[in-house]
Formats: sequence, structure tokens, C-alpha cells
Amino acid sequence: MEEMSKKKSICTSRSFPGMVSDMETLRTSISNFAARCAEKLRKQESVAQTISVFIDTNHFREDLHQYWNMAEERLLTPSNSTLQIVQTANRCMERIFRQGYNYKRAGVIVMGICPDSGIQTNFIDYNKERFEKLKRIDEVLDKINREYGSETIVLGSQQYTAKDGKGKAGLFKDSIKHNFRSPCYTTRWSDIPEAT
Repeated sequence: MEEMSKKKSICTSRSFPGMVSDMETLRTSISNFAARCAEKLRKQESVAQTISVFIDTNHFREDLHQYWNMAEERLLTPSNSTLQIVQTANRCMERIFRQGYNYKRAGVIVMGICPDSGIQTNFIDYNKERFEKLKRIDEVLDKINREYGSETIVLGSQQYTAKDGKGKAGLFKDSIKHNFRSPCYTTRWSDIPEAT
């Protein structure tokens, strides 16, 4: 029953606050989405076989050129490594990115999910030392982010650079608008209503 309750695919996607037209900003978003998917895979103790990426323009803006596309890549050995999933997602994004479009939405989907206890390795692709190294990196990454807060440590490709090219790189959680989010009455002290 426990195995049945685990997700068979995981999707992380967002609409951007504005339009995104350059590859580097899109790469940063895709890296963040992929890292979230990898984190969710490790949380449910599973690995993914296929990584998909989609990008989309704003269909409500009829004055702009429209474009939608999706690419996927199958991993020879299923993985939940942040580094491997981010790299794969970025390769997919590079294949479908087209210059001259204003993108409004993007996302990463991991599929072919199975338990991480019995991974079927590929003879050509599998390298035990590399596999163990990636596993240790993810364990440290998860431990530090659990103890000191989400995004204490991230990959370099996950950081948003300032528009002027100066200053500290921004993080994913700071780039999301929360203006219309519902209050978290049961999980945040500041959102608990006060009786008067």
C-alpha cells in the first residue's frame, strides 16, 4: 500500500511574473524546477527514468508570436540526483528554446518513477564512484537545507543574476510573487486569525 501511494510522476512548473525572452533566465527557472523535482524524488525515496521540459508563451497575448514545445530525455540509469536531473533538464530546454519569443510559463516533469532500493543500472552508463559521489552530495545538500532553511545551498545555475549584472544573486523563493496566496492558518503563527 505504501508503494501505491507514491507519485508516478512529479511536475514542478510556474508562470513567470513577467515575460522571459533570454535563455539564461529560462535556464535558471528550469534549474530550480528540476532541483525541486529531484528533492521530491529523494523525499519519497524514489528515482526517475525520464526528464521532460516544456516552455510556453502567453496565449492571451494575441499581439505576440506564439510557441509551445516539449522535450524529454531518458536516463540510462534512473536517478534522483539534483545535479544529474538539472543537467538533463537544461539539455532538454536548449533543444526547444527559440530566440525571439516571450515565454510566460515553463516546467519540468519527471516520469518513470520507481523505488530507489532496487535501481536497474545500465552497463554503459553506470559508474559506481560517480553514483556514490552524487549520492553523498545530495545527502549533504538535503541535510543543510533541512537544518538551515530551504535554498541555503543551491547549484550555481539556480541563482537569478541581477539585471545590472552586479550585486548578490537572487534565489528562487524570492522571485515568486505571493500577493494572492491564501493564508497558512495551520502552519504559520503570523497567519493565525486573532479573536477580538
